[in-house]
Amino acid sequence: MKDIILVNHNGYVLVDVFFFGDPSVPLDIVLNCPHGCRDIVFLEAFPQIKNAFSHIPEEIFQTYLELEYDFGARDLAFSVATELSHKRNVAVTRVHYHRGIVDANRTEAFAVRNIFDRERFPEVDMLLKKISRDTEAAIIAFLQQHLSPNGFFYDNHTMWPTSQYISPREHEKPDTLEKYIGALLETENQKKVRSVNMITSDENNVCIADEIRSNIFANTLQEYGYPVDFNTPYRLFPQQHLGARYLSLFSGVAVDIPRPFLGNPDEKNIAQWNIDETKMKRLIPAVSEGLLLAYEKRVIPKER
Repeated sequence: MKDIILVNHNGYVLVDVFFFGDPSVPLDIVLNCPHGCRDIVFLEAFPQIKNAFSHIPEEIFQTYLELEYDFGARDLAFSVATELSHKRNVAVTRVHYHRGIVDANRTEAFAVRNIFDRERFPEVDMLLKKISRDTEAAIIAFLQQHLSPNGFFYDNHTMWPTSQYISPREHEKPDTLEKYIGALLETENQKKVRSVNMITSDENNVCIADEIRSNIFANTLQEYGYPVDFNTPYRLFPQQHLGARYLSLFSGVAVDIPRPFLGNPDEKNIAQWNIDETKMKRLIPAVSEGLLLAYEKRVIPKER
C-alpha cells in the first residue's frame, strides 16, 4: 500500500491517493471521497481562512462543520477498498479540507461556501477558488493516468437522513448560519427519511453516469435489503458538480448513502455520531459486491 500526494499548499496536503495495490499497474476501481474530512487542522494550517470565519459563534460554527461533512464516508471507502483489494487493483482519493468551507465536489464558480464576507476577504476567496481548481485538475489527471480503460469510478458520499421542507442553502449566508443548521435539525423541517441515492442524471434527466453499471450496483444493494432511489433528493448539475465532470469522462456512478446506514446519532450532541460496527459490517459487503459486479461488466471506454 502506498500514499501519494496529489495537491499540497505550503506543506499542507489537500488531496492525496491511497493505493491498495501496485501503483505501477492500471487501477480497476477508484473510490473518490471528496467530503469525508472532519479535521479542522485545515483551518489551523491556513490562519487567513480561519480569520474569515471569526464572526461566527464557535458553537454554531462547530455544529455546522459536523453537519456538513460526509459522516462515515472515509471509513466506508477504506473498508470497501480493503475488501476489494484481494481481487482487484484499487485506490481511494481523499480530500483533506472541509466541504463546509470549500466544496471539493463543486466547480470553481460554486465551490466556495457563502458563510463569510467574500468581498471583505478577497484573498481568502481567491485561495479557496485555487484549491478547488487544483483539486479538479489533479483528480482528473490522476484518473487519466491510472484508471484502466475498463476501470470503474465510484464517487462515494453520505448524507443527512431526511429531506427538509426548508432548503438549508437558502440560509447559506454569514448572518443566517443558525437558520441553516435549523433547517437540518428542527423536527418540523424534516420531510421524509431518505433512501440510498444513485446520482446518475442531470436536471433534464440525461444520464451522465454509466447506466448499466449503476443499475447493477443498485440491484446489488437492493438484494442486501437497502432501499434505493435514483436522483432523489439530488441530481447532477454539470455547471456545478465535479461529479458530473468526472462521470462524463470516466465510467462510474455517484452514490449518496444516508448516515443511519453507517452509524447511530446522539440527539443531544450532534458531534457524537458514532460508527455502528454492526451496520458497517452489513454495508461493506453490499457495496463491495456491487462495485465488483459493476466493474466486471465490460464497457466501451469513454473519450478522455
